[in-house]
Amino acid sequence: MKRTLILFLLMLGFAGVVHSQSASNIGTETILNRIFNSGNNALNATITGDITLENGEKISNSTDGIICLEGGGGTNNEDLCFDLESDANDVVMTSTTSVGSLKWGSIGHSVSDNVAYVFGSGIDFKMNWDNGANDSMQFGTAVGAAGTSGYVSLMEFTDLGDANREPSGTSADPVLRGYSSDATVATDYWEFTHNQTHPIIGFGTGNWHIKATGTEEVPNLTNCGTSPSISGNPNVGIITVGTGTVTTCTATFDTPFSTNDPSCTIAGDSTAITYAVTSDDTTNFVISSSATMASDVIKYNCWGY
Repeated sequence: MKRTLILFLLMLGFAGVVHSQSASNIGTETILNRIFNSGNNALNATITGDITLENGEKISNSTDGIICLEGGGGTNNEDLCFDLESDANDVVMTSTTSVGSLKWGSIGHSVSDNVAYVFGSGIDFKMNWDNGANDSMQFGTAVGAAGTSGYVSLMEFTDLGDANREPSGTSADPVLRGYSSDATVATDYWEFTHNQTHPIIGFGTGNWHIKATGTEEVPNLTNCGTSPSISGNPNVGIITVGTGTVTTCTATFDTPFSTNDPSCTIAGDSTAITYAVTSDDTTNFVISSSATMASDVIKYNCWGY
């Protein structure tokens, strides 16, 4: 009997019907670590039910094409699912719990050259590091339609999604726009674009101010009456003419314009007299009036090119 048993075991080993080193418990199934057929070819093992790990976490596949990692035994017990079926050429990540974001923790996130981050269900916006003749960071937005307005906007994060922080129209060219933190005013913005002919700087409410480091360099006033005042900057501002008899007023730029004479325009608050810019160059502009302009308020605009 003993010889027969030994011979039977030897036959099984040489025939290669089953070769097992140990057994493992996986969910409700018990399978061998290695399973071979009589031709010594490895066989696939089909697992029915969830795979439950030592501390209660699970790997599940209750829906065809979707694999989920499920927390267990802890407090939050979130899950993360990978949908391998719904979208062609995409893997969709979802959650059946309250997961709202993926945090990278102490591990950085590296993206290869020419691989884009894509935003929008219709591929509306992309950004990637372009590996071209001269490598660069590139941002690309679709343009010209309500679903792809062409605007890329900067705003306070609490204003995201506010109707006053959405463009009122569309653009045929990409537009970079920045808003103030006052979301009650839809026109508190600046913007830059190129219309395929010229670069364009635009803005909504207010005047465009160019501010030097630390302070705004307003022009210096001479021959403008007693105690004149000025507010603004070299490009735009308001002059309040001093008292006395004043028919000319000179505003000298703190920093001269670099190359060409600026183009200066003015508008006074009196309808009884005529105002004019009688001289403007890289260093100053001169305002003249048909009669005394004492205490008048005059707005000016000066732009170089």
